[in-house]
Order: sequence, then structure tokens, then C-alpha cells
Amino acid sequence: GLTRLGEAKRGAASNAASASNSDSISTTADGGTRVSIVIAPYASREIKGLMKAGGKMRYEWSSGNVAVEFDLHGETADMTSEKSHEQGVKAAALGTFKAPFAGRHGWNWENRSPHPVTISITTWGDIENFAPIIETAAVSAPPPSGVDAPYLVEMPMRPFMERAMQSAAEN
Repeated sequence: GLTRLGEAKRGAASNAASASNSDSISTTADGGTRVSIVIAPYASREIKGLMKAGGKMRYEWSSGNVAVEFDLHGETADMTSEKSHEQGVKAAALGTFKAPFAGRHGWNWENRSPHPVTISITTWGDIENFAPIIETAAVSAPPPSGVDAPYLVEMPMRPFMERAMQSAAEN
């Protein structure tokens, strides 16, 4: 069998290969934006959009009956700062969000299961260009922040090692 790192690498490669094949974006009858993505086993994906400071968004997302780790976060418009707004483990969420600053806001989900997970999210309100970020990463290494898709950038070594050591200590 594969080691967890091997599974994570396979998941990241699978996400990269399937990102354009399985992703969908549509407009709902009430003007919302619906996005669906598939997250490979032991991998993560991101969906973000542009918001102005004070902009309000309503959202509803689901990963079926599979709980996934999530991080609702944002990066400033000049990409010099990132802030996590909410983190947790859930199979679904709904609510409202008010952007504390102008920039890209959205979610990162991590699939820590051995099976693919489909995330479906609908947003309404003051958010533009809400779409999947093409960059992908294995769960053992969080995706680089502050990078516009589709460009891929190597992650700085210190955050990578801190995350890897934390994951190893938990196992």
C-alpha cells in the first residue's frame, strides 16, 4: 500500500489532472454563483472570489456526508496579508460573510479521506469572479497563499516543514 505521503502526492496529481474536467460554474435562477469541484483523496482545493471592503456575501456549501477540513480566509488586494476568518471540520455550512478588507476571499477544503469528495457551494451578494483556484497541494503541504491562478509557486520551506512536523506529531 501507499504511505500517507504517497497518497497525498497521488491526490495532488489527480486534482491537477482533473481540475478542468470535473469543475463546474453556473448561475442560479436567483442570481447566485454555484461552483462544484472534486477533491481527490488526501488533497486540498480552493475556491475564491473578489470582494470590496464591507462587501457582504451569503453562502451555502456541502461536501455530501463527508466531513472535510475547511478554512474561510482572505488575502488583501495587494496580496501582502492573509487572514483566516473561520476554520473547522464540517460536511456543510451556510451563513453570511462581510469582507473586512478588499481582496480575494473564499475557502480551502482538505479531503483527508481515501475517497474523492465533491464540494458544491453557492454564493450570493457582493462577490465577483468566484471560481476554483487551479493550484493544488497535497494535504501534507498547504497551498501557497497570495498567488493568482494558474501560476504555481514553490512554498517557502519553513511553513512546509512546520506543517509536516505537526502532521507527523499527530500521527
